[in-house]
Amino acid sequence: MITGKMVLVAPVGCGLILQPTPKKIDAVTVLAIRNEQHVPPRYHANHLTALMGPDHVGDIDHVELEDGHHFAFIRPFADRVTREETIPVALDPVGFDRAAWLGDVNQQIVAFMRL
Repeated sequence: MITGKMVLVAPVGCGLILQPTPKKIDAVTVLAIRNEQHVPPRYHANHLTALMGPDHVGDIDHVELEDGHHFAFIRPFADRVTREETIPVALDPVGFDRAAWLGDVNQQIVAFMRL
């Protein structure tokens, strides 16, 4: 379903160039991780939010999530993989539940799209 809404999950915005569209986008949510250590929001999410002025978008919501880390937006790896190999993308800080965190983020995205 086309809703006129868009969600950008940082750091997807690195190098993104906005092109004029025939229809103005009704609303955009830009999601970022506030304390991102590898690529802080000022290098992607903040830039995207600034690029999307009133010429492109009606309502812009810049959301910085408290939890998370650089690889948190990537689906968790199977236990059999992480038991046998050390894959930096698969590692989470102690106590961080990536699956639960992604579930919360996904609920936020679905709620936004349904507004």
